[in-house]
Amino acid sequence: MNASRRRLFALPCLALVALAAACGASTPSASSKAHASAKSTTSTSGTATTPPSAKSTTSPSGTGTTSPSRTGTTSPSRTGTTSPSGKGKSSVSGTTATTGLSPTTLPPPPPPPTSGLATLRTVAWTTVSAPGDVCPGRTAPIHLSHGKATIPAPPGVDAPGGVTVTVATHVFGDLYGSGHDVTAVNVWCAGAKGTAALQLQDSWVLYTDAHGKVEPITTLTPRQPASAEKAAGHVPYFDSSPGGIAIAPGTVTVHELWYAPRDHTCCPSEHVKTVWRAHGTSFSSYTEFSG
Repeated sequence: MNASRRRLFALPCLALVALAAACGASTPSASSKAHASAKSTTSTSGTATTPPSAKSTTSPSGTGTTSPSRTGTTSPSRTGTTSPSGKGKSSVSGTTATTGLSPTTLPPPPPPPTSGLATLRTVAWTTVSAPGDVCPGRTAPIHLSHGKATIPAPPGVDAPGGVTVTVATHVFGDLYGSGHDVTAVNVWCAGAKGTAALQLQDSWVLYTDAHGKVEPITTLTPRQPASAEKAAGHVPYFDSSPGGIAIAPGTVTVHELWYAPRDHTCCPSEHVKTVWRAHGTSFSSYTEFSG
């Protein structure tokens, strides 16, 4: 009786052992899971791959299939490249433009008045109007006829009968280097009696043809200091003989005759040269002794 009872108890135990063995075979252990994970490798291109043994592993849910993230490949964003131009490394697409401030450029000054040589050669220079500053103390233009004009004496000038403005000579030249000429007209302002003691001022007036009309650009006068002129007792004047003035691109060179304190009115003893530089319609000058 005891032997039979032991056999009855042994059968359920054997069944339980068999059932436990079957459960252990269907469920992977923690060590097997770690072993399978360690076998997973990454290719040089940055794409993850899973060995075949991992592909056949049943998911813990028991469905018998692997999830999409376990197919052995990563999503496109994980291919190891950040742009089509690079693989396995970061690259910067596009270019960086370097910009800088261009040098500030001032607007060009208005071109100086110029005229055609042929036009100026047709002008009757004995009938032009001279600017008022060819005579001391005058501002109004002086209209010439046959090369001269008589006007009232300027304030402070003792000239009985008035003063006479006379055109002595004229010279052409290309002052602005543009193939267009200007005309330099030598103009004297002196007492009507015509004596050397009543000579008031000698000038070179530069003219141009502005849109068909002859107009003065500027008036050049000798550069002797006023104190030296006063000490000499006579005004300086220009050498108006051939070669006394030269017009070149950018400059007008004139020769002047200055009086020294002991000189007679006939014969100034100081010879100087003045170079006028053109800056559009403005001029600057420097003077040097030439003998």
